[in-house]
Amino acid sequence: MKQLRGGYSEELNALREELLRLTGLMELELDFSEEDVEFADRTELLALCDTIEAKLRKLIDSYRLGNAVKRGIPVAIVGTTNVGKSTLLNNLLGEERAIVSDIHGTTRDTIEDTIHIGGYLFRFVDTAGLRQTEDAIESLGIERSRAKIQEADIILSVLDATRLDEAHQLEHLKEIWEDRVHRAMLVLINKSEDLDEATQQTMARRIHESIAEEVPCLFISARSSLGIERLQQELVTIMDEAKASEADLIVSNARHHQLLQEAYDALGRMRSGFDAGFSTDLLTLDLRHAIHSIGAITGREISSDDTLHYIFQHFCIGK
Repeated sequence: MKQLRGGYSEELNALREELLRLTGLMELELDFSEEDVEFADRTELLALCDTIEAKLRKLIDSYRLGNAVKRGIPVAIVGTTNVGKSTLLNNLLGEERAIVSDIHGTTRDTIEDTIHIGGYLFRFVDTAGLRQTEDAIESLGIERSRAKIQEADIILSVLDATRLDEAHQLEHLKEIWEDRVHRAMLVLINKSEDLDEATQQTMARRIHESIAEEVPCLFISARSSLGIERLQQELVTIMDEAKASEADLIVSNARHHQLLQEAYDALGRMRSGFDAGFSTDLLTLDLRHAIHSIGAITGREISSDDTLHYIFQHFCIGK
């Protein structure tokens, strides 16, 4: 709705104006250096460059959420074999999407499907159980699982409450936690329908000691639906918080994302040139690359006439 109301165009036009100002200041230094005129020093140029880079970075970072809104927020269901990942997927989807068996290594490839929860489209991915195996096909499935974990925005790490004493469960949990980067993660202790509160607290403490205090631990039963509603609420909360921390406008167009990234990279090169003491005429090459990238989105390049108009409008230059 914000894009339809022109909010995206307004943001890009504001960026264009700041790029025009930066261009004007640099061209002023190049073309009118012999004039008796005071123009911006390098400190002001760097500050303006930082402002533009920060706005570009915010738009670029919003693409992850924008892409998820279009295709479904990727949620990886991970853990060792037979902890109940496939049962959890079937419960969340409300259908028998994945085969459930007591045999270890039943899921040998990723299985995914989407469902709306709280106004968001989530794309749940059931992954192959993490373990050491000599089976070539299962090993390939585990490799694909690890790739899906890297692509996920949210990770659901599932543990079996009846086998929590098995060291490899906590070992894999710690591995996933360390590799999660900045992505959200929930620890789900499955098969916990028979656990009393004291036992739950003891298990939660063990998990927090293994990874971190701040990780949320939910006690669930994928078979009986215990805690599933709470899990759904947590997923919606994660996305609400992510949306609140993002830019007011969300980039969802892959081409626009690429062009914004090109503009950001060009400004980064220009900033490095500043630090290295490059001459202004060399720095303007990267600046014009950034301007061209933004212009490819807006359809409005910054012409020489635009730059001259800005200079004559803001500085006392002899005509």
